[in-house]
Amino acid sequence: MNPRFAPCSRSRDSPPAIMKSVNIIAAVLLAPMSVNAIPEKPVRTPSPHVEPMWSNCIKFYRAVPNDACQSLADKNGLDLAEFIALNRGIGGLSGCSRGNVVAGYWYCVKPNGWE
Repeated sequence: MNPRFAPCSRSRDSPPAIMKSVNIIAAVLLAPMSVNAIPEKPVRTPSPHVEPMWSNCIKFYRAVPNDACQSLADKNGLDLAEFIALNRGIGGLSGCSRGNVVAGYWYCVKPNGWE
């Protein structure tokens, strides 16, 4: 063993903090998607809305005061990772924790092709 390096104090079973972050990012980027046999017709995106947003969204929700990422996801039958993937302009989990959901703005809650 090289005396210049101290042994690692972390157990082999616990992942480093960076891996936890990578796992969260992967969950957002790889949010599960279901595909319908017949896609619905995209609708006009209401304003104001966050950019970037999913390009073929067919259902939107207008945020009200005290809404947050998790409450918008819950109200619309999405998990948090799906909501963030559809509304990238929020800024991911860090944007959610900073309160980047703005009352009066529209958010994508159902993209074309998802069940």
